[in-house]
Amino acid sequence: MRFNQSTSIDCGNLILVPYLERHVLKYHEWMKSPELRELTCSESLTVKEEFQMQKSWLEDEDKLTFIVVYKHGVENKKPQVLHEIASHHIDEMIGDVNMFLTEGYEDVEEDQNQICSTYIQAELELMIAKPEFRSKGLGTTIIEAFLYYIEQSGLLESTHIAKYIIRVGSKNLPSLRLFKKEGFQQTKYVACFDQVEMEKSIR
Repeated sequence: MRFNQSTSIDCGNLILVPYLERHVLKYHEWMKSPELRELTCSESLTVKEEFQMQKSWLEDEDKLTFIVVYKHGVENKKPQVLHEIASHHIDEMIGDVNMFLTEGYEDVEEDQNQICSTYIQAELELMIAKPEFRSKGLGTTIIEAFLYYIEQSGLLESTHIAKYIIRVGSKNLPSLRLFKKEGFQQTKYVACFDQVEMEKSIR
């Protein structure tokens, strides 16, 4: 999303920065891991496809993504939006967080008739690629900072998001616990993909 091309979110030890071309090769190395692809329900891409995906995440108006970097020796703090790309090294990358907008459908009653109503939903994805940074509470900081940005930036209103949703592999228990803690409720289990779907209404 062009909206965040020059934006960072500073949480002290964690900083969210736009997904840039210089991040792609490291990201591609991460996604060679079958475990990560299973946990994130992702497909294996070539380097060329990964660069195309990066461009899509940066430019498409229905996608928003940040790379997460970790600063050793820095204390955690409340998120602060910076209108610049914070200084960081590729080796400090530990994961990413993103959303993409899709159209949801629900049946509503109107004048004693059932009609299909549409709404905009934001599907969230969180990945901490480096195992040594998992189960340390960092996922909570990342998600809360990401949602803070969406709400404070005006994106919530301009994109008319009605709810957040996630789709997570049923074996990804840390993610399921995290989103439950953040107020998400399970709405569906998709057996063919072994995925749990959870959602959190906004309005």
